[in-house]
Amino acid sequence: IGKMRFTYLFLFVLSINIKQIIGFAKISKVVLKYYCKFVIISKDYFFTKNVSMRVLFSLLFFISLGFVAFAQEMENHSADAGKNDEVEVISVEKFQDKADSYIGKELAVTGIVDHVCKHGGKKVVIVSEDGKASLKIMAGDKISKFDKNIEGETITVVGIVREKRVDEDYLSNWEIEVKDHHKPEDPEYKDDMAKIEELRAKIKESPKGYLSFYSMDGNSYHVNK
Repeated sequence: IGKMRFTYLFLFVLSINIKQIIGFAKISKVVLKYYCKFVIISKDYFFTKNVSMRVLFSLLFFISLGFVAFAQEMENHSADAGKNDEVEVISVEKFQDKADSYIGKELAVTGIVDHVCKHGGKKVVIVSEDGKASLKIMAGDKISKFDKNIEGETITVVGIVREKRVDEDYLSNWEIEVKDHHKPEDPEYKDDMAKIEELRAKIKESPKGYLSFYSMDGNSYHVNK
């Protein structure tokens, strides 16, 4: 009878742990319940005068705890991985409407490829169908370069959203650089100074006191079929 009870108890505890490992129940909610049952069922063996039996059941108990800890870790890892897989997918139009809320976050943006950088393919610009919304995407560490043949195609890019802020200090430094490298009669001087004044006017109209330009560090992309 003792051997039968031992076999039954061993299979009972083992089945509990296997169920947890393959995710049939939430471990954190059932560990205490199952192990209270374990102690109640096996109390005769824990307090028996037979030293060998006490050692066996103590060993079984701690091995089972190890199974549970391992299963809990697997469950937590799986939950975290699931969260990472949930990347929001939006159009470039919707991105432009609330870009500031995505800064530093991973996002998937869909748009039409308007331009692929001819010097190494490290940059693309995607636009909306009406051309009013656009987003510059830089090739991240996981993209060696963008295929030049995707120009005109609709693609979805997954990456991290970045913000570049242009304020008066930025423009002042730019202005100094232009004056140091060009003469007033140079075409580059006139063009850059015109851009600076245009941005300065926009900054004065901005309630934030600066202008935000958004881009994305691309991690992956695919052509939409």
